[in-house]
Amino acid sequence: MSLQSIKKFAALAIVSSLVASPAQAQPATAEPAGRWALDYAEMSCSLQRTFNAGGTDHLLRFERKPGSELLILSILSDEKGPASDQTGEGQLVLDSGAVIPVRVSRVPLAERRPRYSFVIPARQANLGTVKNGIAIDAGSIVALRFETGTLETPVAALDQCITDLYSELGIDAAALANIASYPRLDTGRLLRYLPDESYDADKGGGIEGMLQVDAQGQITNCTLTKPQDAKQHAELCAIIRDKARVEPAKGQDGQAIAAPLFFEVSAVRRGRLFQR
Repeated sequence: MSLQSIKKFAALAIVSSLVASPAQAQPATAEPAGRWALDYAEMSCSLQRTFNAGGTDHLLRFERKPGSELLILSILSDEKGPASDQTGEGQLVLDSGAVIPVRVSRVPLAERRPRYSFVIPARQANLGTVKNGIAIDAGSIVALRFETGTLETPVAALDQCITDLYSELGIDAAALANIASYPRLDTGRLLRYLPDESYDADKGGGIEGMLQVDAQGQITNCTLTKPQDAKQHAELCAIIRDKARVEPAKGQDGQAIAAPLFFEVSAVRRGRLFQR
């Protein structure tokens, strides 16, 4: 699929300028090759734009999901890379000089085109303050700097998308401001009880949805958006309610509180075992 293709989008034109380089690295410079696009999905919001470095396209994508404090940053590169997965330490460098340690993973997709990704707390990243650009430096795994220009407007659009999504789900986004940490699902334990075919990514499996979790860590509501077959939802939700172990959210005062949790469960087969 072409890097220019997305499901639905709203274009946001941004003026581009140079980005500061990490002190100990010289990543390749990626210049804009398209406009920012905002993608409204059923259970996520993403912001993406194609950049080009030395004739190679790189799709830079920021993704947020409801019930999660994390920002998922990924790069889909239009060049062939190694056939194996790789993970290593790196850093996200903002033009303000802020350096955020990250753990970067590289996964080869179709025709060995790599996808690089890592997650960071959205509040820590504070991408809306970026004026010129960002750099991702993970040594031999990936080293690129993106001339994004100011991110204030596109990041504000991404935040509004999440607010709209909460509204569609019947959740008061303002009430979430008191959350210091969202609920945490013990995915490893849950995998032991789910049917293999329900989460086997190699066969198109995977489970995702939204859980409402009370202050005692009990699941009070389960809504699934994947798998597509709604007939499986009741069976899977019953297993999740019975077997899942969830650490409740905590408020700013450190006390456990009720909160929503977006979750996804998938794994790929490695020999006879599944690896998340």
